[in-house]
Amino acid sequence: MANTGGGVSAFAINTSSGALSEISGSPFGSGVGSIAVDASGKFVYALVDNGIAGFAIDASTGALTEIAGSPLASPAGSSITTTSAIH
Repeated sequence: MANTGGGVSAFAINTSSGALSEISGSPFGSGVGSIAVDASGKFVYALVDNGIAGFAIDASTGALTEIAGSPLASPAGSSITTTSAIH
């Protein structure tokens, strides 16, 4: 989730109790606006001050690792529109 400090906070869910615990290294990134997880659940993308940041999700720990070359700069004069969908 995007947090008020401008990063992406990640949490592990205890399957027995449903309790959340913050993942080591969280929050990830800075200057984050909207975030989205890809359909495979392997990557997170976030709008940041200077473009789009991509993170790989560690399947074992949930920790995020910034993808090489991230953030991708937005072309000059472009704008980014986000939509929300529930599947």
